[in-house]
Amino acid sequence: MYRCALCNVAVAPNRRARQVVTEVRPKSYPMRMRATPVKGRGKKRIWRDDPGGRGWEASKVAMVCENCLPEAQARLESKIAGIEATRALQPVTEEGEVPEAVQTSL
Repeated sequence: MYRCALCNVAVAPNRRARQVVTEVRPKSYPMRMRATPVKGRGKKRIWRDDPGGRGWEASKVAMVCENCLPEAQARLESKIAGIEATRALQPVTEEGEVPEAVQTSL
């Protein structure tokens, strides 16, 4: 048994619980030199660079019932769309970061 985080109903036993991400935050990963071993052993090992990049990081997760699952997924998609829209309006430097002058005004 568990309590659904959205509808606040106690779910009957032997019912499947779903963990859904409810909050996300943008995350940028820096480039790492010689981060991943590709092949070889010992001194002959070949290392590749990790290019880094941008993505999303889960900041909050909730247990929801199967009835609330579509609603929770729709909420998350709308939040991501809103965050992407505001990020598209912000100026970005070559390193992928928002300038300090813009960060303080937000």
